[in-house]
Amino acid sequence: MNKFVAVRKPYDVLHNIINIMEISLLYKKEEVNDEDDYNILITTGGCNRILVRNVNLDGFSSMHLPFQVNDNGDYISFTDKISGIDLDGVFMSCAKNIIDFLSLNSFSYDDIVLNLHESFGSSFTFEESVKYADTIISLLINDHGYFRFDDDEKNENGRIHPRYHLDFFCNNSTNIKIGSDVELKSVFFVDLFDLSKNRPYLN
Repeated sequence: MNKFVAVRKPYDVLHNIINIMEISLLYKKEEVNDEDDYNILITTGGCNRILVRNVNLDGFSSMHLPFQVNDNGDYISFTDKISGIDLDGVFMSCAKNIIDFLSLNSFSYDDIVLNLHESFGSSFTFEESVKYADTIISLLINDHGYFRFDDDEKNENGRIHPRYHLDFFCNNSTNIKIGSDVELKSVFFVDLFDLSKNRPYLN
């Protein structure tokens, strides 16, 4: 959880999604009965979303889950829906490599492919580099519908910056802030992502 970064630019959302996928692959799947008893919640079935409880328990973050979820009994795994690539150690390493590369360099498709090929040695062919680069770049340019709920008493400033507020990110970078009179609990988001439930209202 400490590897998560604050979302300031488009690459940050994918960085956090990749970290969530890594965590999910390392631990045994658990069914959640208590709606407050989790750090990461993955919902599927029409509204594929990830809900993450903030480390300091002052809010939640949510983003679209761009991968197919495979239920393997005690464990879950993930597959890219378009390319069919499984999210394994190679995929995670390639994604981190590209995100790190782009944090220091301007976007160049050829440079990304070459950097992947050179970073992983001669056993990683140009064809493989192109395949992984295409898949990860397509994830980088997609909008992942990121939003978060904050309980930010420290920076409260009337209706300009309400204590309880939702930040909706457009194009994964700029945000629109909507205030709430009450603290939103996890059940609000669980119901929000369940398309069979009545829509919640902000009062």
